[in-house]
Amino acid sequence: MEQFLLLSEGELTLKGHNRRFFENVLIDNITECLSKHNLSIKREKRGRLYIKLDNSINVNVLIDSLSKIPGLKVIYQGYKIKRDFDIALNVIVNLLKNAKSFKIQASRVDKNFEPNSLEINKLLGQKVLDNMNSIKVDIKNPEIIVFVEVFSDHFKVYSRIKNALGGLPYGSSGKAICLLSTGIDSPVAAFLMLKRGVEIIPLYFHTPPYTGNNALEKVKNLVRNLLKFTVQRIKLYIVNYTEIQLSIKKNIPEKYWTIVSRRFMGRIAEDIATIEKARAIVTGESLGQVASQTISNLAAIDKVFNIPVFRPLIGMDKEEIVKIAQHIDTYDISIRPGIDCCTLFSPKHPETKAKYYEFIDSEKEILKYLRNNYSFVTEVIK
Repeated sequence: MEQFLLLSEGELTLKGHNRRFFENVLIDNITECLSKHNLSIKREKRGRLYIKLDNSINVNVLIDSLSKIPGLKVIYQGYKIKRDFDIALNVIVNLLKNAKSFKIQASRVDKNFEPNSLEINKLLGQKVLDNMNSIKVDIKNPEIIVFVEVFSDHFKVYSRIKNALGGLPYGSSGKAICLLSTGIDSPVAAFLMLKRGVEIIPLYFHTPPYTGNNALEKVKNLVRNLLKFTVQRIKLYIVNYTEIQLSIKKNIPEKYWTIVSRRFMGRIAEDIATIEKARAIVTGESLGQVASQTISNLAAIDKVFNIPVFRPLIGMDKEEIVKIAQHIDTYDISIRPGIDCCTLFSPKHPETKAKYYEFIDSEKEILKYLRNNYSFVTEVIK
């Protein structure tokens, strides 16, 4: 008897001629995950991936790790056994031990095998009822479906264990610079983009001594938390933004501080995108959530960009964003004490309908001296 996991690829099965590319990226990511357990993976037909397990593996830990890998839709667990209905019954009873209802769904890869699929369903279903008193058959809405596949020399018997993350394999959609703060929104935006296959490169703007090490450590903890979805190292850029922020405060009308600050952040993000060969920038803005995130102000900010800007939270309200943050375990980190530069230098009465011509000349003066005078460091989070 051989224990295994079957992994379903989800939307990758809808890809055309590019499907092999996406599968290869997904398999590379899964292989990285499995390397910690000394396991390997192989392709099967019908968009499935097969992992042979051994008794030394903590299966629950492995399943939890695999379920967070973008590109996987469903994880099944089961056994490869001899073509013997009594052995199959024992496996099925084990899979159903805590269930109240079930359904057998048999299929024959070996079409010469008798009985046929419908008869196998009835045969094994009756055997289960004879051996388990507290369970019933439910064809329409079973608690557990047990799949039985008949091959030329073995049965596969398995059931769905866990829904996985879905989406596209991490790294299959190119790179993007993700503006990351210590708040709730931007880590969620980064997560939603990595789920669509984007390799994220977080960029944090630090303003020492106004923002201390606790804020910087929060950002690093947020990145570490996102690692469980990437199965890879993440390169974090930390920009010293103090001089630019103070110059904005000195030279720009107060109501425009946030807008101009975001524009300089955008310019720096594009510089780093050039270094990293990234093709887009990701922000955590949600339309109308704060004063700087009105249509007019976002339009004023966007004038500095020459590459696409993705805002995956743009149509979400705060409650929706918080639910995702809680689901991916970034919420508790984000609400820890710590001030970032956006909060620290916020105007008392921010502009909601930016008039571009009112700050562009002052901004040019700052740009002349500071555009290439900022400093940054990088840290690989692993």
